[in-house]
Amino acid sequence: MTDPYQILGVDYRANEKQIKNAYKKMVKENHPDRFQDPVEIEMANERMTEINAAFDQIMEDRRLGISPQKYAQQTAY
Repeated sequence: MTDPYQILGVDYRANEKQIKNAYKKMVKENHPDRFQDPVEIEMANERMTEINAAFDQIMEDRRLGISPQKYAQQTAY
């Protein structure tokens, strides 16, 4: 599993406001409407899918009380 915190560029200790701000910033930078070239639009769509999934995963984990350290342990190899 990809580390959603790494995708959004936030620390594991980030609070909800910091996570939401990072998410909004990434959406603004990567939204497909910013591009005109079809290749860039496709890449932006793929990136947005990744960003949205990361944000959703973090919010779901927090709702369920799952520690973000599970991602840190996976990347510590």
